[in-house]
Amino acid sequence: MATNTEAASTDASRQAAAETAAHRAGRPVVAPRKSGLEAAKEVLSMRDFRFLLLGNAMMFAGFQVRNMGQAWLVLDLTNNSSLWVGIVNAMPGIAIICISLIGGAVADRAERWKVQVITKFVIASMAFVTAFLITSGAIQPWQLIPIGLIIGSMFAFHNPASQAFAMDVVGSQADFSQEPKFQ
Repeated sequence: MATNTEAASTDASRQAAAETAAHRAGRPVVAPRKSGLEAAKEVLSMRDFRFLLLGNAMMFAGFQVRNMGQAWLVLDLTNNSSLWVGIVNAMPGIAIICISLIGGAVADRAERWKVQVITKFVIASMAFVTAFLITSGAIQPWQLIPIGLIIGSMFAFHNPASQAFAMDVVGSQADFSQEPKFQ
């Protein structure tokens, strides 16, 4: 009866022979497929990727909480005007739609970690500006329009940089491709 080591060696030999035959025949060599669970475990075993995932999840959650609080604030300031709520809450989306292509180009050319730091700093600054306006009693609904545009603009730069940065973090440590490999 063969041991696990011998069986693994035999499987590796068969795989190597199949790759050689495929290469000689001019066919693509297909890497063994990992299940989705195996690939997820491999990625989540990387410490830096876990930090990136946690940071992006927290940022997204904060953005959603901010949107909900802002909607309540606008309702309070405008005596329940749904028009104002719609206008103010549409501003980040409009900025993202208009500027995302530029944000993607910047993410391809700039250092992605710097883009993320700068955009997160500006988004946090806008939160502090909003908090100052609220606590000072000077807040007006129209002031939330440029703040929303600035925050949306920052997300238009942050999102592509963050998505590309995930591959920078994972790097060549793992190959999750299901595509054929040509040799």
